[in-house]
Amino acid sequence: MIVYCENCQANLACEIAGSLKYCDDWQGGEPLYLYSLVKCLECGHPKLIIQMYLGSDIYDDPHILYPRTELTFSSFIPADILKNFKEAQDCFKFGLYTPSVIMCRLVLEAICHNNSCTGSTLIQKLEDLKNKNIINDQLYEWVDALRLLGNIAAHDFTSTVKKEDSKDVLDLIHAIIEYIYNFQIKFNEFKQRKGL
Repeated sequence: MIVYCENCQANLACEIAGSLKYCDDWQGGEPLYLYSLVKCLECGHPKLIIQMYLGSDIYDDPHILYPRTELTFSSFIPADILKNFKEAQDCFKFGLYTPSVIMCRLVLEAICHNNSCTGSTLIQKLEDLKNKNIINDQLYEWVDALRLLGNIAAHDFTSTVKKEDSKDVLDLIHAIIEYIYNFQIKFNEFKQRKGL
């Protein structure tokens, strides 16, 4: 079985250590899912995967349940932001660090669009995001640094984005999304409940 190994940063052959077919009713019947514990043949790291039953003893592609390889969000995040962030994660997962950073820059554009920011350039839209108090000064500094690295990745064909830089950009954009769409909402709900 071929499964993506986060440790090796590649799709690699894995050995199945054990499997369990999950059925909806306790008496058996058609399986719904196949859970498997697998081990990477390169590095030996274990993974728990799930595959949906498609019928006729056929299962879909494996999806890793453990260890968690992707950052997740709450349900408050707009779909276009999630889509672009997922593409950035996918690029990173397959070693495409420059496209990952470019996709993160696109996430910034989507955040500005979803917050009705004005301006003809991304820097102007990000300044509007700050002026609307959606982000504070520190977050503005972060998004501007992300914007600059995104510009280099998108426009300087001689540059190469390093894995570490791409990972930092993913982590920062994740934190920014969480702040804008999750923490702010939760804090506002708290203030409303407490009458603050």
